[in-house]
Amino acid sequence: MVRCAVPGCSMHTEVNYLDGIAFFAVPIVRKNATPCLQRRCQRRRSLWLAKLGKMDQMHSEKPLKVCSRHFISGKCLFGVERKMCVPGE
Repeated sequence: MVRCAVPGCSMHTEVNYLDGIAFFAVPIVRKNATPCLQRRCQRRRSLWLAKLGKMDQMHSEKPLKVCSRHFISGKCLFGVERKMCVPGE
């Protein structure tokens, strides 16, 4: 079962799977990525964790997910817009 990492949010896959709720992974920094990609992922991860109030998990490998209720459009866009994909924006 996946739970939303936003404090106070009760969304999880067991109950909300059929309600059209999607879950998006907090960006991770892959060790085998190029230095440029690592820096970009590090910045994106920092933005997400700051929004979640979970900066203490910056170096954690525990996967975190955020439900679509915390994105203005309800979607995390891919492609060019993806770099701007941050909860609450």
